Amino acid sequence: MPAANTAQTAKPRPRVVPLDTPRPDTFSNEGVSTLREAGESANHIAAEYAAMCSDSLAATLQSGTQVANMLNEISRTYADACACTASTLAEIARESVTCRSPNDVVALQKKSMDGMNAIVEATFRVHGGLFAAWSKAMEPVVARLSDAPERIFRAVAD
Repeated sequence: MPAANTAQTAKPRPRVVPLDTPRPDTFSNEGVSTLREAGESANHIAAEYAAMCSDSLAATLQSGTQVANMLNEISRTYADACACTASTLAEIARESVTCRSPNDVVALQKKSMDGMNAIVEATFRVHGGLFAAWSKAMEPVVARLSDAPERIFRAVAD
């Protein structure tokens, strides 16, 4: 049998460690202290994250409540705008049947333009209300999010 084959199949001998050598699986007091501090630091950071999650949940609930209240108000504004539009258009349609002269047509056109301006105004109120509702609802969430990096930095730094 060639020597090369026996070298490959030979098993390495176990390393002999003297009995007075410290074992690598034991920790010194300094090592234990370092691990304890790391654990306490990790607990502190985890607690800060949990507090931030709790704050974010509270902000989300607050936002939801504000959105619900504002959407109720916007729904009433929208219903009023629709009713105003319907009555304006119905009135213009009724008066269009009674037009007998060019002056009547001009007066009806002026009235219809005034009605359309009222409709556009009502539409702007609804859209402005939606924008205001969204902005107002997001305030608590944005306030929590803008505070988060500083809180995490402080938790890690401590």
